[in-house]
Amino acid sequence: MSSILDALRKLEKEKTERGEMLSTAVAGDILRTDHGRRRRQWLLPAFLFLILMLLLVAVLLLVSATQSPLPVSLSVSPSPAPATPTTIVGPVTSPISDVPSVTRPVFVSPPAVAVLPANLPVLTGIVYQSDRQSRIAILNDLPVMEATVIDGYHLQRINPDHVIVERDGQFYTLRMSPSNN
Repeated sequence: MSSILDALRKLEKEKTERGEMLSTAVAGDILRTDHGRRRRQWLLPAFLFLILMLLLVAVLLLVSATQSPLPVSLSVSPSPAPATPTTIVGPVTSPISDVPSVTRPVFVSPPAVAVLPANLPVLTGIVYQSDRQSRIAILNDLPVMEATVIDGYHLQRINPDHVIVERDGQFYTLRMSPSNN
């Protein structure tokens, strides 16, 4: 009983210090004492969190706007196969009818054959979206996104019908085989 009286005395003392009138609704006063202050305590952290998120979004937008686009023209390095010219001897006709035809040798080089690395990833699927972060390529049966490294190859770009990977400064275009389409 004395603890109840002590609580009532403490409540009366707090009310007189704050200049409030004493009331007979003691239970309401006890339950109400700190709740007004607690309700407003979450406003400052929530406001600071909102400001932090807005700054983060602004920085991400600035970074993505300043990134340079990927190179458009990519090539596979040709093999170091020796180019031995092939000689074809035969008549070469002129498109002009009054010039007589002359037989002369024509030298033709064999086409350069690109030697692809043995461990080049295998492309088995593409999920293409207009949003670059939503694009997925299936390489070596694993779903990967742009800027991912798989087996030492850096996935540079995912296009609707092919992907471009890079390793040691060499770019490779991977297309799906006709059986996968």
